[in-house]
Amino acid sequence: ASFPLLAARADLLARQQRYAEAEQQLEQLLKQRPNDPDLWYDLAEVRGQVNNIIGLHQARAEFFARVGDYPQAIEQLGHAKNRASNNFPLAARINARQLELVNEEQAIKDMMQ
Repeated sequence: ASFPLLAARADLLARQQRYAEAEQQLEQLLKQRPNDPDLWYDLAEVRGQVNNIIGLHQARAEFFARVGDYPQAIEQLGHAKNRASNNFPLAARINARQLELVNEEQAIKDMMQ
């Protein structure tokens, strides 16, 4: 199916409060368009509804990174990391992503000088 059709389906699932299905649909869409901030925004919303709070912060971080708000993105990953402290592999992945964003932010600052 086409991207617009699948995006509409994800939206409909969320409006029907079928949040787990909407989450899966959005994750599929993000494989096609990983840099689409709207998809990350929507994913954060549905993850909040299914009480995936770590995932909510991760999706918010990716949203903020895509719109160029690195301080907010890095802060969101900090929240995710705090909640994942008892899950070492997940916390390590979140930490690695946080460092990537810190480096991206610095590279952009260096270019602007």
